[in-house]
Amino acid sequence: MSCNWLLVGKTHFCEKSAWDQYCASHAFKIRKGVIIPQPCKGCGRGTKSSVQLCVQCGQDIHRTVLNLLTGRWISPNGKLFQKLIREGYRYANRLSDYLEDIGTICVGEFELDPLADFYYPALIPPLSILASRSDIHKNFPITVDSAVEGGMSLFTLEKNKRSSLQNLMEMNYSNLSTLIEITWEREETKAWRNDILVKFLHHPNLVPSKYRPNSLYDAFTKTSVLGPEHILALS
Repeated sequence: MSCNWLLVGKTHFCEKSAWDQYCASHAFKIRKGVIIPQPCKGCGRGTKSSVQLCVQCGQDIHRTVLNLLTGRWISPNGKLFQKLIREGYRYANRLSDYLEDIGTICVGEFELDPLADFYYPALIPPLSILASRSDIHKNFPITVDSAVEGGMSLFTLEKNKRSSLQNLMEMNYSNLSTLIEITWEREETKAWRNDILVKFLHHPNLVPSKYRPNSLYDAFTKTSVLGPEHILALS
């Protein structure tokens, strides 16, 4: 029988005879830990890329954008792309910027970035979808926290015309206070928490004659006594 080693850059296999699946030369390489070439998802030629794309197909795909929810590549100039943006998807020029930090891999004297395979553009679903679809996390090392740290906003309007924060609160998302803490110093979060505080201090159920709302507001904001969990409790 012939060796089953797919040649890199080719669509045919090694033609040397083999006792098992591989010839003696390629069986030795496998024992040494050499990566076994896999067929490119685009053209079928052998490639050792972890994303299973040869150089040429990788360059072609980089002219499109990966939809993380469906795993499909779409045109950034198409109607579907624009529709998803309106529904709260985030365009990422480099997906790796929104993924979890999993450190570096040391190979001898060299440090390798394990996220290097994700240096391509992508459309990241709204935060409420990331929170509810565990299958996305199985395929990509992304979480709601890492997406927010990468720059996704809690106040982006999603498909139902509600902000991501409102949808996450309605879902009883367990890590909301951490998300607020991550974005605490962002201008949009400052505006939101100030609005919450003003509404609370001027609520009709609080008797105005017993205190001065503006003075309390100044005290709360200057001392930073109210943290993310307190603001969420008031909202």
